[in-house]
Amino acid sequence: MSEEFRRSVRREPDRKVEVLDMMTQEHFGTVANISETGIMLFAHVHLDVDAIYQCEIRFPPEYGLKSPFIVGIQEMWSEPATAGGVTCAGFRVIDIARTDRLKLNDWVNGASRG
Repeated sequence: MSEEFRRSVRREPDRKVEVLDMMTQEHFGTVANISETGIMLFAHVHLDVDAIYQCEIRFPPEYGLKSPFIVGIQEMWSEPATAGGVTCAGFRVIDIARTDRLKLNDWVNGASRG
C-alpha cells in the first residue's frame, strides 16, 4: 500500500455508519474510520484477499451528506477482531462519484461535524 493512502486524513464516525454489499443486498459491516481514499471496516462477512466489492455507505442524516454513497472498494488487509466473529479490514476506495468524493473529503476534514 502506498504511503499516500496511509497518510490520508481519516475520521472515526461518532455514529454508526452502515455498509451494504450491493451484489448481495446484505449488511457488509460498519465503518471504523474513513478517508477520501480508504475505509477501515468492522466486516460481518467473509472477505476474500484482494477482492473488489461494490458497496453502499449509509451515513446518518445528522452528518448532512445526503447519502448513500456508492463505492467500489478493494480489500487490502484483514484480521480477526477480538470478539463476535467480526473481521477488521482495510479497503482502498477504487471508485466513487466525484461529487461524493468531494463531500466525503469535506466531512473527513471537519467541514461538517455532526
